[in-house]
Amino acid sequence: MRPLLQLVHLSDVHFVAAGANSLAQARRDARRLLWSLPSRFLGQDFCDQGMAAHDPKALTAFKDALRKIKLADPTFWSNTCLLATGDLSTLGDNASFNTAISWVRAVSAQVGVPLQPIIIYGNHDAWKGELPWFTPQADLDAHRSRRRSWHFANNWPLGPLYPTAASPNGLELHSLNTVLHGSISNTFACGNVGADRYWESAGLPDQSADLVAKAMLHGRPVVRLVFTHHPVHVPDVHPRDASKTTPPMVKRLLNARHVAAATGVPHPATGHPVVEVFLSGHTHYTFPEINALPSSLAVQLGADSPLGARQLQLIAGTLSQLGLSSQANEHSFQLLRLFEDAGPQLILERIVYERNGRSGPFEPAAGADGTLCAERIRLAP
Repeated sequence: MRPLLQLVHLSDVHFVAAGANSLAQARRDARRLLWSLPSRFLGQDFCDQGMAAHDPKALTAFKDALRKIKLADPTFWSNTCLLATGDLSTLGDNASFNTAISWVRAVSAQVGVPLQPIIIYGNHDAWKGELPWFTPQADLDAHRSRRRSWHFANNWPLGPLYPTAASPNGLELHSLNTVLHGSISNTFACGNVGADRYWESAGLPDQSADLVAKAMLHGRPVVRLVFTHHPVHVPDVHPRDASKTTPPMVKRLLNARHVAAATGVPHPATGHPVVEVFLSGHTHYTFPEINALPSSLAVQLGADSPLGARQLQLIAGTLSQLGLSSQANEHSFQLLRLFEDAGPQLILERIVYERNGRSGPFEPAAGADGTLCAERIRLAP
C-alpha cells in the first residue's frame, strides 16, 4: 500500500460568535416567513434547526479525535489536510465567520496537520446576520463581495490542489462554487453551479465547462475529486429516517443534472468521467450511510441520483450544530484515505466518526461485528 493523501472532511460547523446576538431574531423571522407560505411545507422544526448554533463541546471533541488520528497512523499523516466544505457559520456575520475560519486554521496548526487546510464557503456563510429574505439585495451583494475579496479572492473552479503527480493513475482535487447569493434562493438553501463572479462581468465561463475544458488539455490518466458545498446528488429520503424527505426545490443544487452531465463526459485518456467523486456537505447527514459505500464505481447509488455511471457522491454530516428539533442529525466527519495497492489500483477508504447522541467523543464507526468500519472503493483500474 502506498499512501497518497488523507483528507479529514468536515462540514457545517455552524459557528455563532458570542457577540452575535441576532440569532433569536433570525429564528423568529424565519418562523414568520415559513408559516406565511401557502403550502407551509417546511414547518417550525426545519426553521429552528436551520438557525441552530454550534456546540463548543463538539469542537473540542473534534480536536481530540484529530490528535488520535495523527498517532494512529504516522504513515498517512505526512499527507494529511483538513477539508471544510462550507457553512462554517449559521448567520454569516463577520464575527461568527471570521472566528470559525480562524478555528479551522488554528486546529490544523495546533495538531500539526502537515498540509494547509482547504476551506470553501456555504450558503449560510453568505448571510448578513439574518435570514436573507429580510436583507435588502444590495446589502447582500456588498456583503458577498467583501467576503470574496477578503477570504476567497481566487476564481472558481479551483484546482488542481495538492496533485499527486507521482501516482501512475494521477489524483487531483478541484472545487466548484455552488452558492447562490440571491435573497430568495439562499433563504431556501438552494445552490447552482454557473459562472463564478457573475456579478462582476457578463459572459464568464460556466464553472463545470471550464473545469472539463482544462481537464481535456491533459493527456495522462487522472482521477479527479471535486468538492462543493451543495451535493450534486441529494437523496430524496434521509438514509436513516424515511420520515425525513427533501422537497424538490429546497436545499438542493438546482442544476444538478447539468453539472452531472457536464462533468460526466468521458476523458479520452481513461474512458472514465472527467470527475469521478464529489465531496460535499450541506445536508447535515452522512451519505452513503455507514456500511453502504459500494466497492466499485460501477455500482450506482439511488434511482434518484442525477450522477452518471462511475460517478460517486460523498457527503459529510454536520460537525457541531446543536440539535434543536426532530430535524437534528448526529455530529460527524469523515476520514478519507487515498492510496495505491499492488495493482497499482487507486483506492479510497472512508472511516466515519460520530458523537453518539451528539455528546461525548467522536468515535470511528463500527461494523456489524463490532470492528472498525473502514469501507473501500476502487476508483481506478
